[in-house]
Amino acid sequence: NGSGVKRLDTRAVEKDTVLKWSQLVGESRLVRLETKEEALLNDYFRVWAGEKYIITYGNEEMYQFAADGTYIRKLASYGRAPGEYQNIIALTVDEPGERLYFSDYGRQNSIQVINLKNGEYENSLPGIYGFPKKMILAGDSVLYCIPLLLKDAAYEIYALTSSGQFLGGIKKETCREERQKNHSYLGIAGGFVHYMSGITDTLYRITADTRKPEYYFHAGYYLKEFKPDEKGEEIEMIVETSRFILFDRLFIRMADSRFGKNIITYDENRDPETYVFDKLNDGLFKVKSIYFDDLDFELEDYLFEVSEHYLCQSFSAMEFRERIKSANSPYHDWYNAIADDDNPVLVLGKVRN
Repeated sequence: NGSGVKRLDTRAVEKDTVLKWSQLVGESRLVRLETKEEALLNDYFRVWAGEKYIITYGNEEMYQFAADGTYIRKLASYGRAPGEYQNIIALTVDEPGERLYFSDYGRQNSIQVINLKNGEYENSLPGIYGFPKKMILAGDSVLYCIPLLLKDAAYEIYALTSSGQFLGGIKKETCREERQKNHSYLGIAGGFVHYMSGITDTLYRITADTRKPEYYFHAGYYLKEFKPDEKGEEIEMIVETSRFILFDRLFIRMADSRFGKNIITYDENRDPETYVFDKLNDGLFKVKSIYFDDLDFELEDYLFEVSEHYLCQSFSAMEFRERIKSANSPYHDWYNAIADDDNPVLVLGKVRN
């Protein structure tokens, strides 16, 4: 309509493509997380990766590793006592400032801070602008946050300094629906912070108190009503780089009202579809699989962890050994050096943003 907003219509896309890992990232490295008895990762864990540190966190412990996978220390564990957490919702790291920030569902009035030089907790930041469900650090250590419960927050996104000073926010529009998708997005591309709320399918470029729409995703019928079993489509951003936007098209339905107001579930008859938009060539494709160049194998089932500047795919030690078992594998010499019960192996790529 002349507004300058690019429209991405997934409904007419038929061509599949195999997307190369090297297309999404620049530098790439393989990291074996050091296996120690005091730092064994369970089946569920998440990853934050940066230039100096790798942080893993899940239902039981939070660990700090060096960039090469060397174990440094346990930062926190599950519990209700000081220095413990109940459920980590969002986490990010200020590496130059040597501080880790995370939101704990058990402490919704604050953002927890850990000094990565010594592993000690510092004074928390006030959470009066909304308990964060997403956080990233951008620019000169500006902390951008999306509140978990939009209806209870004054802003749909706000910015703080690393010391907790309020810089501004984008005020919640009163005309919007109460429902907030779980998969709101915060990311960095081209030196700018990009944001997609849980209410619209528009990707915005933002500052502390302004936003500019850049891409509109047309997936099909977007649910605005709250009728039981009503079906529709929504978009979940995965990662944006200087050239590509990788995202999922989700097929959802409204749950029966007895499960709670405005609860959505996945449509059991439709699997999510992954798409990639090539900004340079103005092409939109379905993603059949991801080909990992250095490892010389292809994955149809993948689950990326995304940090401000890194993309991570993790493999259990057993799975990774099986994939490099062939003598033709470029990492076959690792086969006998890894045990099946070792800590996971990470493929880390620095995002081209």
